[in-house]
Amino acid sequence: MGCGASLSKTTDTATQPIDREQQEAARKADDKPSFTSETQMEVEYIGEDELKIMKTLRHYPKPVPNSKGQKQETPVQWFNDWTPEWPDAVHSMTKQRQPKSQDTDSGLEDVANIGLTVKDIEFRARHTPRYFNESFDDLLEYLVMGVDASARPDMLVVRALVNWLSSQKLNTYKHLEGTEDSPEGCLALLAQKRTTFSTVFTIICRKADIPCVQIGGMCKALGRYQPGDTNMTDLACLWNAVYIEMQWYIIHPIWMCRTYVGTKSNGWFKFAEKSQLLSNFNKQAFTDYYMMTDPEEFKNMCYPFDSQWQLQKKPMSRKEFLDQPYLLPPFFGLGLALKSKHPCVLDVNTGKALIEVEAKAKNSYLLHLWYELSFGNSIPLLNESDGKYVEPQVMPKHVRMVRSGYKWKFDIHLPVEGAYKFAVFAGPNPNPLVRVCEFLLKCSSRKSNCLPLRIDPGPTGFGPNISCELVGLVIPMKTRGEIYIRKGDVFIAKFLVEGNVAEKIEVKATFYASGFAGSRTEKVLCEISRKQREVSITATVPKDGEYILTIWTASNFEQRKRNGYQPVCHYLLTSYATAVQESPRQRHQRRKLQSAMETEDMNGMGNAIELCIKEGIDPNDDELEYAKLKCQVIKARKDVHDCSLRKNLDITVQTLKFINQSRLTKVLCQEIVTLNNLKEGQDYGHVDPDYVETETESEYSLQYSMEPRKHLTLQ
Repeated sequence: MGCGASLSKTTDTATQPIDREQQEAARKADDKPSFTSETQMEVEYIGEDELKIMKTLRHYPKPVPNSKGQKQETPVQWFNDWTPEWPDAVHSMTKQRQPKSQDTDSGLEDVANIGLTVKDIEFRARHTPRYFNESFDDLLEYLVMGVDASARPDMLVVRALVNWLSSQKLNTYKHLEGTEDSPEGCLALLAQKRTTFSTVFTIICRKADIPCVQIGGMCKALGRYQPGDTNMTDLACLWNAVYIEMQWYIIHPIWMCRTYVGTKSNGWFKFAEKSQLLSNFNKQAFTDYYMMTDPEEFKNMCYPFDSQWQLQKKPMSRKEFLDQPYLLPPFFGLGLALKSKHPCVLDVNTGKALIEVEAKAKNSYLLHLWYELSFGNSIPLLNESDGKYVEPQVMPKHVRMVRSGYKWKFDIHLPVEGAYKFAVFAGPNPNPLVRVCEFLLKCSSRKSNCLPLRIDPGPTGFGPNISCELVGLVIPMKTRGEIYIRKGDVFIAKFLVEGNVAEKIEVKATFYASGFAGSRTEKVLCEISRKQREVSITATVPKDGEYILTIWTASNFEQRKRNGYQPVCHYLLTSYATAVQESPRQRHQRRKLQSAMETEDMNGMGNAIELCIKEGIDPNDDELEYAKLKCQVIKARKDVHDCSLRKNLDITVQTLKFINQSRLTKVLCQEIVTLNNLKEGQDYGHVDPDYVETETESEYSLQYSMEPRKHLTLQ
């Protein structure tokens, strides 16, 4: 199949470059502050391409909506040791198969492998000997050999071409003569900036008999685009679509070959080989992501001038594209979703803005989120109306990052009128944080009486998080970081403690009044029940207002003396949040439940839970869930004691299985050791291989359900 390439300066209508003047005349830029960025994502234009090709060929199938998105063996994995799915799937998803040939200098006779996998074909393409680049025939014979034995040969061919192109060191081709007659000639043109990645990719796809279309449009390239931009003249861009397996799929060559990544500290930058900070970030993820990208996600980044190439049943308009939230690829790769429905530009006329993000529930506890609030050039640091100076270092204290289970909300209080840029960063512990979304905040009226928080909680934010679990506070009673309180209320926070640290952990709490002039410290009671493996913190609210309760820990007495306590969790107690309305009968039953938990009365807790639900309290309420887990802990410890006395292997194996499938494995880690010792160190006789679980045992096993805990929506 011919590719229709030519270096001629004359072109027909199908190959005319994008008319920048007409685009600029059709678009009017909004007034907005200019924000700077350390680096930029590259884009490429038809107008700078000397190598002219037909964008499409007449016999190509027409584009139709493609709801399938990426057809990959595994999802794009942005971090080498983490996936948004259940942790049990991490091993199988990250297991790297060894390619069948690792000799980078081998000839064709060494690569004719039958049943090549994606890993095989990608490895081979990335290590293509340079002499194959002298001829399209030789290169394609090398890259595609063996793919016919695969169930999806066309997909493997496209992946081979993508990985070959992304692995080329263009500087080594700068001195060669640029020509469209050979791969190295095309690479020379690319190195000399006389053609584009999109054009080279189109040519080689068509040489391989893969239908490939070049698509022109606009893109929200990081560093070049800022939320609120409407003049996209300088952001015209090229990408491609390939037709394989009876569908059109999106490919973005320039972004696959020029990867950028971000951290909180210094924005987005190009990968450095010696960077320890990004050692766990999967650089191959960018190549994977822009290879057959899901159109539903791609529409957040690129807008084709020909709407049919959105591959959507309901194509969006140019205005809808510009107005939609600015979500970056890692946002989807981390399994995040934007719950607050608003555009990329928020008109803030009350001095308050709210942004809510939700993660997948299954292992969201591993995620850290953080933010960056930047001033626009138009914001005066001196507030002329009241003469007060707004200190930039205080700005983080005007943002309340509140976590509630697998949900986060950013409650932003703006003390001065003007324009701000708000960026959210995310990453699984202990990996670096990457930029996932950005918003422009246009504040026309400041928040009245806008005082900063008493402290800056940092990336831990408000609410239990992975920091708690790392020190041994594994199951919190209060999963919401923001709690509504009134004068005289007693706030109680409890944590079940990991069994291995319960005897040594040191815990304290501080309780600050925040938002008042001369913020003050309030009394708080902290108790550790080492036998019951529980920490309890109690604070009485002296009057309406806003308070911060901080929990500090040290792993043992020696560490406390040497390094002091470290903050692991903050709660924001406020009278300004939405109140949770409960009837007197509901409050009465809740008090009875709290009393039963204090006395470790399992039957009393069970009865109180039933009565709370009967009175209309949500069965997934934090306190009810925590009481259920406490009942499970008490019963499990009793069952372990029974196993020791009864010397029955079947019962021991069942109990061990139920605990291992529960959320209590860390709390009951010592009991697990005991059961394993009983199972392996005692001869109880033969375990019946035909054992069938009885109805009673099935009911018992439900107490150790593998289902993740459900959390309440933020109030």
